[in-house]
Amino acid sequence: MPGAEFLVRMLEAARTVEDWRADPMGVSVPLSSSFRFDPRGSYVPIDSGFSLNNHSRINMAGFPLVEVLAAIGLSHARPLRVRPLHYRYSVVRASRGLPPAFLRASLGCAELPFDQRIFSMRLARPDKGRSITSVSEYTP
Repeated sequence: MPGAEFLVRMLEAARTVEDWRADPMGVSVPLSSSFRFDPRGSYVPIDSGFSLNNHSRINMAGFPLVEVLAAIGLSHARPLRVRPLHYRYSVVRASRGLPPAFLRASLGCAELPFDQRIFSMRLARPDKGRSITSVSEYTP
């Protein structure tokens, strides 16, 4: 199954939980598959003849928000290049009371369903030492 389909299934599963904001990293739902970023939702097969594939009544619990944010974090954790020496990046506003791991996963330029702050960063030319010359908050 393609990764995009996994992502859609996990987002649909996460939408079934009413109050996910109370503990976003603890939201678990039955998932038939995952990206396997979070070890809490997977198992280690042992060579004893047991296979989950042969037991349709056993549902493995997965943590869809952790999986989705890990995938986003791995995909978008770099600033977006607007043009040479000009980049843009975003962070979720910390005022929402989200755990630090959640905030780290949101670093990048992907649009997320949270209130974000977007920054524009300009660099000096390479012969000037590749330093940051300015950072300002970007408003679209």
